[in-house]
Amino acid sequence: MSSRTKSFLTIAGTLVLGMVLGGLLTGAVIGKRARTVGGILTNEKRFVAMAERLIQPQEHQRDTLGKLLNSYGAAFAGRNRAHQQWQAHLLDSLRRDIMPLLKPDQQERFGKRLATMEAQRKKFFDQHNTTEP
Repeated sequence: MSSRTKSFLTIAGTLVLGMVLGGLLTGAVIGKRARTVGGILTNEKRFVAMAERLIQPQEHQRDTLGKLLNSYGAAFAGRNRAHQQWQAHLLDSLRRDIMPLLKPDQQERFGKRLATMEAQRKKFFDQHNTTEP
């Protein structure tokens, strides 16, 4: 094998390895950030605690900002709960409407995928709907 071929294979291998590692790391970082933001927006106490840590209000601002942040935290949490319910209803409707159209093997694959999606959705939202900040 010539040195030119070896050089090309080394560079190409490094490029492919870098792309794979970059994709995996990016997915991990984005997933963690989405879980963090989801946790903040689905729990009003977490939202208020995060905002207060960010703002670091002075003593004379604490009551006014607390009331304001609590109202927005409740609005975010309420909207997210409504979205969760709508999403669950939409998945149930999809399951009900599509299953009669599918062959048994398709039903099994599709049913498993929907069950996985539902489990992930429940795990994510149940984890973030606790009352702890």
